[in-house]
Amino acid sequence: MIDTKKIFADRFRKIVGQSSQKDIADKIGTTRQNVGNWLTEKFVPDICALSKIASAYNVSTDFLLGLTDQPTNDKDLASAADYLGISEDLAVFLKDAAKIIADEYKMNIQNDKAGLEKKIKQTIEDLLFSRGFRQIVASCTCLRALCEDILSHDKYNFDNMVRAASVLGVSYNTFCNSLVRAYLWSDDNFESLVDCQKKINEMIEQCDLLRYENFKMIEKISDIFDKREYTDYSKYSVEEICKIYNIDEEMLKDVTSKKAGD
Repeated sequence: MIDTKKIFADRFRKIVGQSSQKDIADKIGTTRQNVGNWLTEKFVPDICALSKIASAYNVSTDFLLGLTDQPTNDKDLASAADYLGISEDLAVFLKDAAKIIADEYKMNIQNDKAGLEKKIKQTIEDLLFSRGFRQIVASCTCLRALCEDILSHDKYNFDNMVRAASVLGVSYNTFCNSLVRAYLWSDDNFESLVDCQKKINEMIEQCDLLRYENFKMIEKISDIFDKREYTDYSKYSVEEICKIYNIDEEMLKDVTSKKAGD
């Protein structure tokens, strides 16, 4: 059974943040007592009060009641975010990607703003549809999970023990054995500690491999968008290069001779 009081209170606390009950009441147009009751899960507001809350904080009543996880009043945006399984912030970013990216990097858009925005949108679409992007997402997800697993085993991290041993001026093995016996009281636990460190080392190797694979995939994706045609100029004579770039051959020779003299 859905606990409407709890769901509403959780979401109400989320949207009001650290504001005082007086400020919240003034913003909604209600009493401090009502606000206190809503925050402490004593009551759920009636339909009129619910509408006022939604309007004051620019969220939907469906979000306040737990019928959707998307807080926006924009039904189209909420539907798109729900369908894609992404946050509303990301949905907004994708919708306005061209302008956001242009503003973020302060691109000089004077003559063909619409054309550049169109190129940015097309680039984002091509990137999202590319197989390499999906591989990177999957790889980064694995990397994140591995790192979280490593951090969860941090108390067994032998690297910290090595540092402590060097500070104390004792050998690594002596320090580890002393530490384990002092705190764990069992050689069996020491063996499990060693096994745990082996597992951590294996996960670290997997992380490094994933980072390398990501680097190579990004390189491949970049090649898709790099449309330059490379020319091997070693096959051309100085005269031919000068003609290609409309350079004065005598001037080039003069500059070359001066640099050689330096």
